[in-house]
Amino acid sequence: ATRTATALFGNSLGANMFMLGFAFQHGGLPLSAEAVEKAIELNGEAVAMNIAAFRWGRRAAHQPDFVRGLVAQ
Repeated sequence: ATRTATALFGNSLGANMFMLGFAFQHGGLPLSAEAVEKAIELNGEAVAMNIAAFRWGRRAAHQPDFVRGLVAQ
C-alpha cells in the first residue's frame, strides 16, 4: 500500500486510506462509501487526497492488475 500510495500521490500519506478503500471493497466495513467519504470531508484534512486514496483502494480491490500496471510505470 505504501508503494502504491507513493506512486499515485507522490508520498505515502495516502496508504491508510488506500487500505481502508481496499478493505471496504472486500466487505470489511459496515458503512456505505458515501458515509466514509463524508467522514473524510468532515475531518477536513487533505480531503481530496484522502478521498482519492480511498477510491484507488477500492479500485485496487476490484481491478488489481490495472492498478499494478499503473504503479509499475
